[in-house]
Amino acid sequence: MRARPYVAGCAGRIRMTVNALIDTGAILALLDRNDRWHTACVEAFPQLRLPLLTSEAVLTELFYLVGDSRREMAAAWKFVRSGAVYVATIEHSELPQVDALMLRYRDRPMDFADATLGSNIVDNSSVPA
Repeated sequence: MRARPYVAGCAGRIRMTVNALIDTGAILALLDRNDRWHTACVEAFPQLRLPLLTSEAVLTELFYLVGDSRREMAAAWKFVRSGAVYVATIEHSELPQVDALMLRYRDRPMDFADATLGSNIVDNSSVPA
């Protein structure tokens, strides 16, 4: 099933169409040559239509996991600011949907950051609050 494009943006802000999501693990794999998924992610990346949708929560995880290494932090900032990703915000009104996704997929590894990505693409009517 091909994901439909998502138009991101809030009132008074630029609206942008994105065609795919990117989470913390994929960003780390792109940046870290020692990551076991690095080669696969690097090979897949040029085939994606940019920008990719991510969230503030994903960036929080990313920079936490990058740690204090100046080199790794600089690489993460370079990627984030390159235009390859569009950072969606989570509004207070979307928190019930994030909660519902985490409950619905509690038997799978879905943390808050994953749920914020899911809440940006799931039709509100398809996820019980």
